[in-house]
Amino acid sequence: MQSLINWLENSFTPKMNKINHNVWIVTLKDSIMQALPLIFLGSVFCMLAILNDYFPSLPNFWTPYGWTMGMISLVISFLIPFNLMEKKRLRKQRINAGMSGIILFLIIISPQVIADGEPGFSHSALGAGGMFIAIVAGLFAGMVLNLFGKFSFFSEESVIPDFVRSWFDAMLPIGIVVLTGWIFVDLLGFDVYNAVLAIFMPLQSVIETPWGFSLMMLIVCFLYSLGISTWVLTPVLNPVLLTAIQANIDGKAMNLVTDPTIYSAYLWIGGIGCTMPLVFMLMRSKSKKNKSLGYGFGCSDDF
Repeated sequence: MQSLINWLENSFTPKMNKINHNVWIVTLKDSIMQALPLIFLGSVFCMLAILNDYFPSLPNFWTPYGWTMGMISLVISFLIPFNLMEKKRLRKQRINAGMSGIILFLIIISPQVIADGEPGFSHSALGAGGMFIAIVAGLFAGMVLNLFGKFSFFSEESVIPDFVRSWFDAMLPIGIVVLTGWIFVDLLGFDVYNAVLAIFMPLQSVIETPWGFSLMMLIVCFLYSLGISTWVLTPVLNPVLLTAIQANIDGKAMNLVTDPTIYSAYLWIGGIGCTMPLVFMLMRSKSKKNKSLGYGFGCSDDF
């Protein structure tokens, strides 16, 4: 047991913390977190849409839902490369990177939109159903723009104005992103959309089972007990959970897992790992030190 503890403290935890602070992981995490206002607002409109069943004269609340949570993947495809340029200190490239992410995302989902016969802004790929596609598109666009972040066709001594130079310099990386999407999706006919979904579908199928859900909670609590921020799991878990929410809303499934703000109220009482019972046990401890600690936690804002 001691050897296991030593391995967790000296090997596993440092490596996980290193991953947690990796610029690519932090970019994914921050991008998804920045999109949460759209998700919360979309949830409000989704609840208000229930009123349409009883009061048909009211405006259709599914319309603003479609323009908030229904656009979440499109927003993510912009935020990921945009934030990556910020963290890589290539701020001049952030807008170009964001635009490239959106363009590549739309290129990837276009064949599926046409095949489903749902042109416009109502396709599920623009919402939670396209989260993994948005992540792939955003990461690829960010990678290309990062490689050419300091590239320039012109020398420092060039008399051409900076804004003109930036126009021409941005053409190459944006062109690579667009041409890559065009070649794979249009010319070669490779179904990137369904290929990406097929890769992540087993993960979703596992989490949407009772034992998979329990395993997810165990991993979260295990990492938290080691002092590792569980935000490191955000890029993997959140797209799965959001897709499950969208499937429930569309009536396509009745998924077990929805949003952590709901199930954590029952599973993480007092904090991750259900620490409220521990507080009560500390308050009843014979040790004055533990009892003081328990009362201190019990009176804190966290509980």
